[in-house]
Amino acid sequence: MKYDQYKDSGVEWIGEVPSHWEVCRLKNYCSLKARIGWKGLRSDEFEEDSYAYLVTGQDFGNSKIDWTKCYQINKTRYQEDPYIQLENENILITKDGTIGKIAIVDNLDKPACLNSGVFVLKQKNIFNSNYLYWALCSTLLKDFNTYTSSGTTILHLYQNVFEEMPLIVPPFSEQQAIANYLDAKCGEINRAIDVQKKKIDLLNELKQTVITNAVTKGLNPNVPMKDSGVEWIGEVPEHWKVMKTSLAFSNIGSGTTPSTSTPKYYDENGAYWLQTGDLTDSIVIDTSKKVTTTAIKECNLKFYPQNSVVIAMYG
Repeated sequence: MKYDQYKDSGVEWIGEVPSHWEVCRLKNYCSLKARIGWKGLRSDEFEEDSYAYLVTGQDFGNSKIDWTKCYQINKTRYQEDPYIQLENENILITKDGTIGKIAIVDNLDKPACLNSGVFVLKQKNIFNSNYLYWALCSTLLKDFNTYTSSGTTILHLYQNVFEEMPLIVPPFSEQQAIANYLDAKCGEINRAIDVQKKKIDLLNELKQTVITNAVTKGLNPNVPMKDSGVEWIGEVPEHWKVMKTSLAFSNIGSGTTPSTSTPKYYDENGAYWLQTGDLTDSIVIDTSKKVTTTAIKECNLKFYPQNSVVIAMYG
């Protein structure tokens, strides 16, 4: 939709906005809270069934929280901090790990609060909750992080910085219209994505079958077979060998993770540091993080030669 008049938003990376829209700082119309350090929870306090849900960054999915997967905590822990007690239409944002994941609270059937690593955003009536969700899902948050990061890798979303993020505020009726449009349009796109994902899953199953048959049965279906001696492998070609992995490789080992809270350990011009997220079932030609010579020395990092086979251990 084209508006008659536009104005400078006053924010370099936003540019112009419709002249009757406002631009404000997040802290002006929203409260942003998280679990503070001295109320940190220990993992041995997590329960399968208790008084309140405990939301972590692992519980985010498709814009919602999956309450069936949440750990729970007792009433005493829940009541410690009213600022992080959740209500429907609150917006949650991850601030550690994979920062900037966003979900909207709905369908609460019992009390809920936050573990560390997640912000709760409670908006005033000036905002439609769905519009605010979509605003944060746009490039606004990413652009703001880029603008304020000064070229450093963003490992944590700080409250005092995030509160200064500019928000675009159309009139409430327009917010509702924009949210309704995006609910419908993005719903269509998500359904199309789901169809393609199912096709991809089927193709991946076919791919796995082709690979497994080739490496355990060979390419000649008429070759004489023998029992491999391994129940889950079954028969293999008669002239093939079966051996333990330890006999097939000259060196098997793992690595060490330098503390992500130590800036001197990471630099975009450093040495390749391979982590699980860099593995894509293919050849690795780059890594998302690089480590400094300081990290290599102080953390006793190991180097492995090219053509090594890498397997994810966790996640």
